[in-house]
Amino acid sequence: MELGSHIAYDERMRIFACLASTLDGKIASRKAPRERFGSSEDLAHLLRTRDQADAILSGGETFRQFSGVRKAPHAERIPIQCILTRSFNLPPEASVFQKAEALGISIIVFSPDPAPDEIRRHYSEQVEWVSIGSDDPCDNIVQTLQARGVQTLSIEGGGEVVHLFLQSKSLQELY
Repeated sequence: MELGSHIAYDERMRIFACLASTLDGKIASRKAPRERFGSSEDLAHLLRTRDQADAILSGGETFRQFSGVRKAPHAERIPIQCILTRSFNLPPEASVFQKAEALGISIIVFSPDPAPDEIRRHYSEQVEWVSIGSDDPCDNIVQTLQARGVQTLSIEGGGEVVHLFLQSKSLQELY
Protein backbone atom coordinates (compact mmCIF):
# COMPACT_ATOMS: atom_id res chain seq x y z
CA MET A 1 0.00 0.00 0.00
CA GLU A 2 1.54 3.32 -1.08
CA LEU A 3 1.06 6.04 1.52
CA GLY A 4 3.39 9.03 1.80
CA SER A 5 2.89 11.79 -0.72
CA HIS A 6 4.54 14.82 0.86
CA ILE A 7 8.08 13.67 1.51
CA ALA A 8 9.94 16.80 2.64
CA TYR A 9 13.32 15.12 2.90
CA ASP A 10 15.56 13.31 0.45
CA GLU A 11 13.24 10.87 -1.31
CA ARG A 12 15.94 8.21 -1.60
CA MET A 13 15.02 6.86 1.87
CA ARG A 14 12.36 4.18 1.77
CA ILE A 15 10.21 4.11 4.92
CA PHE A 16 7.85 1.24 5.57
CA ALA A 17 5.99 -0.39 8.45
CA CYS A 18 5.26 -4.06 8.81
CA LEU A 19 2.77 -5.13 11.45
CA ALA A 20 -0.08 -7.53 12.05
CA SER A 21 -3.50 -6.13 12.78
CA THR A 22 -6.94 -7.49 13.51
CA LEU A 23 -9.82 -6.41 11.27
CA ASP A 24 -10.82 -3.84 13.88
CA GLY A 25 -7.36 -2.23 13.66
CA LYS A 26 -5.74 -3.52 16.85
CA ILE A 27 -2.06 -4.43 16.72
CA ALA A 28 -1.85 -5.69 20.32
CA SER A 29 -4.02 -6.05 23.37
CA ARG A 30 -3.30 -3.52 26.14
CA LYS A 31 -4.23 -6.17 28.72
CA ALA A 32 -1.96 -8.83 27.21
CA PRO A 33 0.57 -6.96 25.05
CA ARG A 34 2.74 -10.02 24.45
CA GLU A 35 -0.26 -11.74 22.91
CA ARG A 36 0.19 -11.03 19.23
CA PHE A 37 -2.19 -11.32 16.36
CA GLY A 38 -1.13 -13.11 13.23
CA SER A 39 0.22 -16.40 12.04
CA SER A 40 3.52 -18.09 11.23
CA GLU A 41 3.10 -16.75 7.68
CA ASP A 42 2.80 -13.23 9.11
CA LEU A 43 6.04 -13.71 11.03
CA ALA A 44 7.80 -15.06 7.92
CA HIS A 45 6.62 -11.99 5.99
CA LEU A 46 7.90 -9.70 8.74
CA LEU A 47 11.31 -11.35 8.65
CA ARG A 48 11.51 -11.15 4.83
CA THR A 49 10.57 -7.49 5.00
CA ARG A 50 13.03 -6.86 7.84
CA ASP A 51 15.81 -8.22 5.59
CA GLN A 52 15.42 -5.08 3.47
CA ALA A 53 16.02 -2.56 6.27
CA ASP A 54 19.19 -0.61 7.02
CA ALA A 55 17.58 0.56 10.26
CA ILE A 56 14.65 -0.61 12.40
CA LEU A 57 12.69 1.79 14.61
CA SER A 58 10.40 0.87 17.47
CA GLY A 59 8.81 2.79 20.28
CA GLY A 60 9.83 2.41 23.90
CA GLU A 61 6.89 0.18 24.86
CA THR A 62 7.47 -2.18 21.94
CA PHE A 63 11.16 -2.27 22.80
CA ARG A 64 10.45 -3.11 26.47
CA GLN A 65 8.35 -6.09 25.37
CA PHE A 66 10.62 -7.33 22.59
CA SER A 67 14.08 -6.04 23.46
CA GLY A 68 16.15 -8.52 21.49
CA VAL A 69 18.31 -7.73 18.51
CA ARG A 70 16.06 -7.15 15.52
CA LYS A 71 17.61 -8.99 12.61
CA ALA A 72 16.12 -11.24 9.98
CA PRO A 73 17.58 -14.76 9.87
CA HIS A 74 18.95 -14.33 6.33
CA ALA A 75 20.34 -10.81 6.74
CA GLU A 76 24.08 -10.43 6.32
CA ARG A 77 24.25 -7.46 8.66
CA ILE A 78 22.39 -6.25 11.70
CA PRO A 79 20.40 -3.09 10.95
CA ILE A 80 20.85 -0.01 13.10
CA GLN A 81 18.60 -0.56 16.11
CA CYS A 82 16.55 2.59 16.78
CA ILE A 83 14.27 3.32 19.70
CA LEU A 84 11.98 6.32 20.12
CA THR A 85 11.26 7.08 23.77
CA ARG A 86 9.95 9.89 25.95
CA SER A 87 10.62 8.24 29.31
CA PHE A 88 14.09 6.65 28.83
CA ASN A 89 12.60 3.62 30.61
CA LEU A 90 14.68 1.16 28.60
CA PRO A 91 16.10 -1.89 30.40
CA PRO A 92 19.94 -1.64 30.32
CA GLU A 93 20.06 -5.44 30.70
CA ALA A 94 18.21 -5.95 27.38
CA SER A 95 20.09 -8.24 25.04
CA VAL A 96 20.51 -5.59 22.36
CA PHE A 97 22.40 -3.38 24.81
CA GLN A 98 24.39 -6.29 26.21
CA LYS A 99 25.42 -7.62 22.78
CA ALA A 100 26.00 -4.26 21.08
CA GLU A 101 29.75 -4.06 21.41
CA ALA A 102 30.49 -7.74 20.73
CA LEU A 103 28.28 -7.83 17.62
CA GLY A 104 29.08 -4.31 16.41
CA ILE A 105 25.46 -3.24 16.70
CA SER A 106 24.71 0.45 16.25
CA ILE A 107 21.95 1.67 18.56
CA ILE A 108 20.32 5.08 18.39
CA VAL A 109 17.89 6.22 21.07
CA PHE A 110 15.76 9.11 19.85
CA SER A 111 13.89 11.30 22.31
CA PRO A 112 12.23 14.72 22.36
CA ASP A 113 14.55 15.85 25.17
CA PRO A 114 18.24 15.15 25.79
CA ALA A 115 18.93 12.03 27.84
CA PRO A 116 20.16 12.94 31.32
CA ASP A 117 23.70 11.82 32.21
CA GLU A 118 22.36 9.69 35.07
CA ILE A 119 20.40 7.67 32.47
CA ARG A 120 23.22 7.42 29.91
CA ARG A 121 25.75 5.98 32.35
CA HIS A 122 23.74 2.73 32.59
CA TYR A 123 24.27 1.90 28.91
CA SER A 124 27.09 0.84 26.62
CA GLU A 125 29.07 3.44 24.74
CA GLN A 126 27.57 1.84 21.60
CA VAL A 127 24.34 3.71 22.35
CA GLU A 128 24.00 7.06 20.61
CA TRP A 129 21.53 9.44 22.24
CA VAL A 130 19.83 11.85 19.83
CA SER A 131 17.49 14.61 20.96
CA ILE A 132 15.01 15.29 18.17
CA GLY A 133 12.86 17.96 19.80
CA SER A 134 9.10 17.93 19.49
CA ASP A 135 8.78 19.90 16.24
CA ASP A 136 8.60 17.46 13.32
CA PRO A 137 10.23 14.48 15.08
CA CYS A 138 9.87 12.22 12.01
CA ASP A 139 11.85 14.61 9.83
CA ASN A 140 14.55 14.88 12.50
CA ILE A 141 14.77 11.08 12.78
CA VAL A 142 14.97 10.71 9.00
CA GLN A 143 17.65 13.39 8.67
CA THR A 144 19.71 11.78 11.42
CA LEU A 145 19.50 8.37 9.77
CA GLN A 146 20.23 9.72 6.29
CA ALA A 147 23.38 11.34 7.66
CA ARG A 148 24.44 7.82 8.70
CA GLY A 149 23.80 6.39 5.24
CA VAL A 150 20.45 4.73 5.95
CA GLN A 151 18.41 4.25 2.79
CA THR A 152 15.67 1.94 4.13
CA LEU A 153 13.87 2.35 7.47
CA SER A 154 11.49 -0.25 8.86
CA ILE A 155 9.06 0.87 11.54
CA GLU A 156 8.04 -2.05 13.72
CA GLY A 157 5.72 -0.45 16.22
CA GLY A 158 4.09 0.37 18.25
CA GLY A 159 0.93 2.10 17.31
CA GLU A 160 2.04 5.55 18.47
CA VAL A 161 5.21 5.44 16.36
CA VAL A 162 3.35 4.18 13.29
CA HIS A 163 0.72 6.90 13.81
CA LEU A 164 3.43 9.56 14.13
CA PHE A 165 4.93 8.57 10.77
CA LEU A 166 1.49 8.28 9.12
CA GLN A 167 0.49 11.68 10.45
CA SER A 168 3.66 13.30 9.10
CA LYS A 169 3.11 11.57 5.72
CA SER A 170 6.59 10.06 6.03
CA LEU A 171 5.44 6.44 5.88
CA GLN A 172 5.54 5.28 2.27
CA GLU A 173 4.55 1.61 2.53
CA LEU A 174 2.44 -0.35 4.99
CA TYR A 175 2.55 -4.13 5.18
